[in-house]
Amino acid sequence: MKNIFYFFLPLLLLAIGCDESSDNDIVIKEGNKLTINASQTEASFTFTAPDAWSLHTDATDWLTPDILEGVAGTHTVSLAVTANTAETSRTATIEIRCANDEASLLITQLGTADPTLPPSFDGKPIKTLTIKDTGDGETISTAFEYNEKGQLIKIIGEDVYDDETDVYEYIVTYTDGSVEVKGRDGEEYTATIDAQGRATQVRYVDTDDDNQTIDITLAYDNEGQLTKETGKSNDYSDYTVEYTWTNGNLIQSTYGGYSDTDFRYSEYENTGNLDINWIISGGYSESDVSPLGLLGLLGKRSTHYVIPDYWDMQSSTNPGWDIERPVREDLIGTTQTDTYTVTKSDKSKTAAQYSLDADNDLTGIVTETPVYRISYERTATIVRTNPDEEPFVGEDGTKYYWEVEVQFSDPVESSREQVGTDRTEISIGY
Repeated sequence: MKNIFYFFLPLLLLAIGCDESSDNDIVIKEGNKLTINASQTEASFTFTAPDAWSLHTDATDWLTPDILEGVAGTHTVSLAVTANTAETSRTATIEIRCANDEASLLITQLGTADPTLPPSFDGKPIKTLTIKDTGDGETISTAFEYNEKGQLIKIIGEDVYDDETDVYEYIVTYTDGSVEVKGRDGEEYTATIDAQGRATQVRYVDTDDDNQTIDITLAYDNEGQLTKETGKSNDYSDYTVEYTWTNGNLIQSTYGGYSDTDFRYSEYENTGNLDINWIISGGYSESDVSPLGLLGLLGKRSTHYVIPDYWDMQSSTNPGWDIERPVREDLIGTTQTDTYTVTKSDKSKTAAQYSLDADNDLTGIVTETPVYRISYERTATIVRTNPDEEPFVGEDGTKYYWEVEVQFSDPVESSREQVGTDRTEISIGY
């Protein structure tokens, strides 16, 4: 099986009538655009014509069709292509003429400086994906629907937790040079797609939240891997996510330059028509454009399946420390030892088991993550936050300050006990 669905361009069927009095049209299966790699020396396209036709091209020096005319019916044209040794891309137009009308196919051959397109997908499409947390019983079920070209056009989701069920859907629309995704809670994504099939600019609008708008810019490296996501919002909540890759896998996302999330990978190649890593990783923790990743529109995908990280399995967080204000002057600068206990999972010790069918397609993943009760010790120091604050003086002459806080040292683990195991079950249907 080849390793990615051919989402390199959102294509529309081009329908131009052969006869003004006829309802029949020339239909090109691939749409009106086709992109090929610089080193590619052959290509093909398929079309249906209602009458006798002839084929013409303006690039006979590097592109040669094997047939130039024919009768009504469906035909596949093979193209002999000369490899493009220039750094820049080049284009050619093929016209299919029928009587006084025609249909056109624009062919772009990438240059050597352009990232290589992934191969087309020729296996069976993923139809369902179910994620179940056996600890709390939450189950998220997702169904995928496709059009006649094999493009994903609808995502139907159902989230069941306790006695509550949330059903939602996303609708995907492909137009020339862009993809639009509309769905859950008024979310709308409109992505501009480049010649390599990558989203470069995305406008996100939340129609259920006073039309909050985020304009997102996506950057890629020379390998075609997503390296940076920058969002600018109309409510000033801007953000930046940086992505780090090693050996063809996205291993870390960093939000705002300080919050890192690491990802580990299996030995199994990521070969599905959908890049489900964008779901089972929880959208790689920080991304606002994960639906586009599922569609294969965020550049080169990770080579292997990620070890799932859908839920944040930490069940308690580091506690703060309340102090009663105002604070006496003699307590400023004093240090105490603080001990606290949290319960959390250790994702670095997650064990994952992958199941494949006879076609070597992924059918399931089961993960088990140990959960620990961990005790920590740290020092707590009371400090003033405003050195210019004038003290409040009590009747006995004692000085007090309001603008104070507690500063903590880095915690040191003092004990650890395993108290359970988080188990997640994922199933994939075709």
